[in-house]
Amino acid sequence: MSSPQETLARLYPEYRFGGFVHRDGAYRFFSRIQTLLRDDSVVLDVGCGTGFHRSLAEGFLREVQVVGGKSRRVIGIDVTRDSASNDAIDEFRLIEGGAWPVEDSSIDLCVSDWVVEHVEDVDAYFREAFRVLKPGGCLCFRTPNRFHYSSLAAWLIPDALHHRVRQLAGHPHEEEDVFPTYYRANTVGRCRRLLRRHGFEDLVYAHKGISQLMGMGYGFGLLGKVIEAISPSICWHEIHAFGRKPALKA
Repeated sequence: MSSPQETLARLYPEYRFGGFVHRDGAYRFFSRIQTLLRDDSVVLDVGCGTGFHRSLAEGFLREVQVVGGKSRRVIGIDVTRDSASNDAIDEFRLIEGGAWPVEDSSIDLCVSDWVVEHVEDVDAYFREAFRVLKPGGCLCFRTPNRFHYSSLAAWLIPDALHHRVRQLAGHPHEEEDVFPTYYRANTVGRCRRLLRRHGFEDLVYAHKGISQLMGMGYGFGLLGKVIEAISPSICWHEIHAFGRKPALKA
């Protein structure tokens, strides 16, 4: 069986020139985040984890996901102490209870990558994001669309089997990197309503992405590419959402 990188290069020839695909969700999501960064920005990585997803990327695709060094400070928060090992943050704070361990109106940019689908109380998530952001600050999150075939499978399969199924699909997740999913903010409409309910100006859209079956070899990878090509936008793989806390009026 060919490696995922070899399958990528066959299905998306542009991968051979620079090591990334323009439809890659990480490239599209973090490119927009890069435009929002300033040298003096304080960034909050919500659900920072150990940096697992970023560690899978190489070269430019990995570099575009790094916000440290392009901002004044990156604070990471998470519910697990293992996340303190994330080398892309400057400081780690453990979430204990409902409130985030962050001061009011102290953050310029909140970023969550593949986190919101694991949040049980989504209203608390958006409420806390609004609280910690400075006026004019932005919340940026990427999450799977619950109507994509991979999300539907995850919803139907018991959590205890998720790690095994990911292994069979060729996804390199370790067991400790697989968390329960709730999908309570995982449609474009739902994300828009939650952002607006909690006071944000919003931009939310679906992103088609690349084949999710590349880890199973070229044949399955090609099948995944065909499915992505013919699927309506309501079934595209990713949701990219951005909310801005209104600036104070002069």
